[in-house]
Amino acid sequence: MKNAIRIKPGNVVFVNNPFEVMRRAFKQLYPKVPVRIHFRELERDLGLAELQPGQKVPHIYVDPRQTFAEVLKTLAHELAHVAVPTDAKHGKRWRAAFKAIRSECQRIVGRS
Repeated sequence: MKNAIRIKPGNVVFVNNPFEVMRRAFKQLYPKVPVRIHFRELERDLGLAELQPGQKVPHIYVDPRQTFAEVLKTLAHELAHVAVPTDAKHGKRWRAAFKAIRSECQRIVGRS
């Protein structure tokens, strides 16, 4: 990715980085589900999960103009959409995935 920010190792260490925790939680729960996550301003939505025709990897877009807590909640929300079939919408399977992602994040933080 041409404009991606790369952080070099140094003397700054993030403990329980919420984005890394969420990445680990999603990977633990859905190891075969690839996803690309982008943070950019969106016109109408706080977040969006989509798989364009011809793409193999779904993309998530999260608007960073929200509060930090809202960004994390929106990211978990969109990851849940990626984890379940499209027709799940906000139904039982989606709610179970959303809850599982948040619970796994809590489990990871609790054991750190």
